[in-house]
Parts: sequence; structure tokens; C-alpha cells
Amino acid sequence: MVDAPDIIIENLTIQNTSGRVGQAVALHVEGDRFICKNWRFGKPVIKMPNTTMQ
Repeated sequence: MVDAPDIIIENLTIQNTSGRVGQAVALHVEGDRFICKNWRFGKPVIKMPNTTMQ
């Protein structure tokens, strides 16, 4: 969980590796002005409802 204003994260990869156990929240961000550069989501990724991903 990231909970702060003015955060910049670079070179981040998020991937579900839980196997048959199921899925969990991989990244939760709360705050103003969050920037993530050069990131990628491994498969599978499920976006939570009522959120935006750009």
C-alpha cells in the first residue's frame, strides 16, 4: 500500500504469483500526484471496479 502525496515509482513490475491460492490486491495507492514510470503488469491482472488505470 502506498499512502502519501507526491510519490514517484520507477521500474515496477506487478505480477500475480499466488498460483492456485487465488488473487490479492497487488498495489493499492491513496494520495495525490502519484506517478509510476516504466511499469508493467504481468498476467493475469484484474482491475478493481471504480478505478482508472492509464
